[in-house]
Amino acid sequence: MNLRTPHPRSTVTAVVATLFALLLLYPFTLFALNEADLLQAEEAFPATVTVISPEKVRVEWEIADGYYLYRHKFKISTESETTTLGEPLFPAGKKKNDEFFGEIETYRHQVAIDLPLIRHGIEAEQLVLNLTSQGCADIGVCYPPFSQTKQIQLPPRSEQKNTAAEDLKTLFNRQSDRLTEDEILEPDEAFRFTALAFDSNTMIARWDIAPEHYLYRSKFTFSLENGPEEEVAATISSVETPSGETKNDEFFGEIEVYHNQVEAIIHLERQLHAAASVTLNVSYQGCAERGICYPPIQKSTRIDLPPVVPSAVITTAE
Repeated sequence: MNLRTPHPRSTVTAVVATLFALLLLYPFTLFALNEADLLQAEEAFPATVTVISPEKVRVEWEIADGYYLYRHKFKISTESETTTLGEPLFPAGKKKNDEFFGEIETYRHQVAIDLPLIRHGIEAEQLVLNLTSQGCADIGVCYPPFSQTKQIQLPPRSEQKNTAAEDLKTLFNRQSDRLTEDEILEPDEAFRFTALAFDSNTMIARWDIAPEHYLYRSKFTFSLENGPEEEVAATISSVETPSGETKNDEFFGEIEVYHNQVEAIIHLERQLHAAASVTLNVSYQGCAERGICYPPIQKSTRIDLPPVVPSAVITTAE
């Protein structure tokens, strides 16, 4: 389908056919008739992926002038069996009173996110990412969800202790030698983790943090998995974490941390509407104020999701 250069002798037919086909795909869309000015989705919202490290990539969407993307419509997935995607944390968008979704956040010009990767091996790997986004043009045209596939080459993971996490682990072991066991809390005592289903589309992860301990806001990652023979019941669409306290950290510089307690709200997209069980994988990292820093902590917990309650059908009088 070429929306930009309809043949002069078939303009009316092409317009009618295009409107009909797009309305079938996205019935709420309003289309302007100035087709010559409308970009294809791959021109309006091209995406690129850059490898930052063996365990992190950066995904960027360039957004054409006069176009915007919805923050809550992004989805990133992979079919890889050796790499699990962590939770991307998108920057705050610009609020817009949208006629279809109400008050919502959107992006213009560009949006970039860093995507953590949980690698299950040390070998180099070709990773295929499926990127889905959705947006509109200011002239009154809204696109159906648009998917792009990007293939990247991940470098091998080093077995050498050359990362900040490994440095912290080494420091933890060195510090532990100078303290008695009674003076050091076990990780599960320092950071008590629980998670539950709040409703059919939301989970809540909670950490109770021991006095004189803290967690790094930027070190949380989240992913979901199902059993090897199960259908995908849900995927994570976004995660909300509150603002933390600013701390000048000797390892990471100026960074946000949490004391006492913190909750993360995990929003889901449900592929199966029936009740289902999923495994929530989380990773987090923190320290004690006395100078003990823990290596990254990983937890997995099985959560039962209630069935999705169908929304009431909304009709409008003509």
